[in-house]
Amino acid sequence: MDDFSPDTWVSRNNLVDASKSEQYVASIYWAFQTFVSLGYGDIVAHTDVEFIISICWILVNVGFYSFSLSNLTTTLSNIDVRSRYLVVL
Repeated sequence: MDDFSPDTWVSRNNLVDASKSEQYVASIYWAFQTFVSLGYGDIVAHTDVEFIISICWILVNVGFYSFSLSNLTTTLSNIDVRSRYLVVL
């Protein structure tokens, strides 16, 4: 989006002359480490566009983790209720 200006992550990580597949793998690596909340810090945002994309991706992840955790909690609590009824009967 920034045409690989010197301030973008592509330039900072020496990927301007890399193949499209190498750039794609690096971007998937960033997305995965952000998604699982590791954030090693080797690929970080510096431009406004990168910050906006990072914020949006983090918000999506918060929603995903909240939804997953609530479904897991509901499933486990329903299993416990069923086992109580089976013991009583």
